[in-house]
Amino acid sequence: MDRVFGPGQWRQTSGYRTPAQEDALRREGAGTVPAGRLSHHSMGGPDAPGAYDVVVPGMSSASAAVRLRRSGEGFTRIVAEGAHGAQGPHLHIEPGMRTAQAAASAPPEETVYLRIVGGERNPVIRRAARPRRLAD
Repeated sequence: MDRVFGPGQWRQTSGYRTPAQEDALRREGAGTVPAGRLSHHSMGGPDAPGAYDVVVPGMSSASAAVRLRRSGEGFTRIVAEGAHGAQGPHLHIEPGMRTAQAAASAPPEETVYLRIVGGERNPVIRRAARPRRLAD
């Protein structure tokens, strides 16, 4: 984020949320995921959430999203969201799958473990042999 917008030119407004915090946001009218589904904010943990909300002061969320997408920083998903409940307009950002922590704990390279690559089904999975069904 610092490389794209500059140090001190953006701020994180949200990160990890417990499922209870997600429910509280739903009650406030926030545009969280529907009840019974898990938000990316509730995935991971406090030190490595599955999603962040970010504001870039002086720049619309739509313009900030375009700039961040063009940066090639490797985020899985970037969404310019409008105001929801008590939250004003912001960017919803889901970090890329291959963080240093994920790489350290990942299986060897020859193993297919990423189901989604570049927003699409991993092409290696498409080519992988499918298990055969046993005849009755």
